[in-house]
Amino acid sequence: MDFMKLLKSLEELLYELVAWLVFYPLTMWRSVITPLRMMRYADIELSDRLDDQYDDTLSPPLFLLITLLLSQGLSNALPSV
Repeated sequence: MDFMKLLKSLEELLYELVAWLVFYPLTMWRSVITPLRMMRYADIELSDRLDDQYDDTLSPPLFLLITLLLSQGLSNALPSV
């Protein structure tokens, strides 16, 4: 029983990671090209049921977290003067 729960958790984690790999660039592109439309989209999504929110993009807090982590990683990877 515990092995099946672990396997199910691993499956959900892998699904989330793949979804992030797909939806992060899409969300970034939309945010850069049409920021006002993305702001309206976020307002509309917040009025949806919790299960139906952000089906085709990342949620704003998750998007911000990943962006900050990527920029910090990039900053640490590049040599400083």
